[in-house]
Amino acid sequence: MIFAEFCQLCSALASTRSRLAKTAAVAELLRRLTAEEIPWAVAFLTGRPFPASDPRGLEVSWATLSEIVEAVGAAPATSSLTLQDVARSFAGVAEASGGGSRRVKAERLRELFGRASSAEREVVTKILLGEMRIGLHDGLLQEAVARAADADPELVRRATLFLSDPSEVARIALAEGPSGLERVGIRLFVPLLPMLAELAQDFARVFEAHRGRTALEFKYDGARIQLHKAGEQVRIWSRRLSEVTGSLPELVEIARRDLRADSLI
Repeated sequence: MIFAEFCQLCSALASTRSRLAKTAAVAELLRRLTAEEIPWAVAFLTGRPFPASDPRGLEVSWATLSEIVEAVGAAPATSSLTLQDVARSFAGVAEASGGGSRRVKAERLRELFGRASSAEREVVTKILLGEMRIGLHDGLLQEAVARAADADPELVRRATLFLSDPSEVARIALAEGPSGLERVGIRLFVPLLPMLAELAQDFARVFEAHRGRTALEFKYDGARIQLHKAGEQVRIWSRRLSEVTGSLPELVEIARRDLRADSLI
């Protein structure tokens, strides 16, 4: 897909408050994408340079971006950038490491901005800074994926809970259909979205809703984590799904020593 078309969609989403209009526009876009483009489009729509399950980062500041835009000068009137061109540019920036990496990152971003129109530069900047602000929250995105794939929204929500990555859920939904979503289950080393509590006004309503099957337990202070183990491999995520394995070596050793089978805790 030509990146300019994607940018036009972003502008349209930002200019309307209609939930139905947003859902229909995103669904229509998803139907037109190839299987390779879908994960990137969803990532970009959610203000990410990479899909949620992709651990790569760009480490580019606002100050660096401002310097790059100023250095490349006026934007071209037209652009031939594609969605995949932008994805490849981000990958190139993320791959730069070690001595001189800052210079390499800047050079690769200058190449991207040099090819981009004014509207495309604006969208790329928002993606890089995680500031899309187009009113496309998780629920709307899930509805759009379900509509594009002609699938039950509950199947999309269920798959999202298991995979924690709307890009991968969208790819499965569009490439494999409802049956593909039905096959999604718990996967070791793919963190689950945390189950969030719902607010209640009083205990009477809670007991009524639970139909006499309410269970209560003490809540201890501390951090909530999610731990996955297979053999000697152990990985740990925080409640916000940031990987924290390296900062919790004691828990890693305990898991290796005391958890005898493959586990998800």
